[in-house]
Amino acid sequence: GRDPDRPRPAEEPKAPIVIRQVVVGSDLLGGRNRDVPDDVHDRMVALAKSGAIPTTSLPQRQALERKKPTFHGHADWRDAARYGYIHPTISAPKGCKWQKASVGWKLTGPPASELVK
Repeated sequence: GRDPDRPRPAEEPKAPIVIRQVVVGSDLLGGRNRDVPDDVHDRMVALAKSGAIPTTSLPQRQALERKKPTFHGHADWRDAARYGYIHPTISAPKGCKWQKASVGWKLTGPPASELVK
């Protein structure tokens, strides 16, 4: 039989360990942070290309993301604010305005879906 005291061979990992890149791709906005969903980033690139939102760099968005305020505004803009693509400290999206709210900031104006067809 098998000697219970004999060390067993180490188990092979089930899948190779992959170090995921922080930046995915290269585009007008300096690539997508891996934590940002593809569709959100693609929408933001389209908005930036059309001039609807300011062009930001990945490091800039990461800094804005860390200091994100409570956001009030159209649901279309929620992910943009959450991931630092828009922020009260930079220009508001085209046709929109930042307004100080009792808690956080409110973005007034058209939803993102109306700015890019």
